[in-house]
Amino acid sequence: MKLCASYHCKNARLDEIRYPIALLNNALELAMNNTEQTVIIEILSLAECELSLERILNLGNELNNIVYDCYILDDYVTLRQKHVPKVMYHYPITTYNNLWAILQLQPYAVVIGEPLNFDLAKVRKILDTYDNYIQIRVVPHIGRPSNWIHLSKQDNGLRHFWITPQTIHLYEPYVDILDLYDKDPVRENALVTTYDKGDYVFGLTSLLKNCESKIPCPMITEEMVNKRLNCRQTCMQLSTNCHYCDRIEDIVQLTKPNHS
Repeated sequence: MKLCASYHCKNARLDEIRYPIALLNNALELAMNNTEQTVIIEILSLAECELSLERILNLGNELNNIVYDCYILDDYVTLRQKHVPKVMYHYPITTYNNLWAILQLQPYAVVIGEPLNFDLAKVRKILDTYDNYIQIRVVPHIGRPSNWIHLSKQDNGLRHFWITPQTIHLYEPYVDILDLYDKDPVRENALVTTYDKGDYVFGLTSLLKNCESKIPCPMITEEMVNKRLNCRQTCMQLSTNCHYCDRIEDIVQLTKPNHS
């Protein structure tokens, strides 16, 4: 599976590297000198961008490994309507209505958020109906979304979306890119190394940004992941009887070798 992170991690093994448009010259230098890597250019706002639409279009046509990542939905629409070849919308898609709307202009990729990232087989099936291959991207190391209203002590983060480095392979039929983010460059580099290596022996709470569970990552089994993989996050629906993620810590305790 491919990894993407910011330019702070440019010396790591990455398939895609993100640059803010303010560092366009650095991004273009990398794109021209290393055509094997995809360069994601982040556009916070076209209205405040010094680059003209014509220049953006020309660069997109000249360099096949450049992708524009728009933080504003209208900017994404504008660039696609101008036939800029590789454009994506920055924020996670969380409903099928929004997914359908984004797909009308056939983006380079879609970032999938909760609860759709618990229904990845269906999302992949929808994307495969389009002529151009559209990538699925997920953020594996956040746990509970940062904007989540966190009132329940029961919500320790396990109900939310996360992928341990050891279980990446179970998501490969659906996910193309793991997006790794952190404001701290040291931690972001550590995340890249960890997910590239595919191994992490410490607890979930030290790997995931918003998770209080201390379960060691090696104790998260393939069976656990397969139960969550396409469960549609029904635990967040009032009518559900599924509390599997709430019981994961109890299951881990029962499966420990020294359990009596």
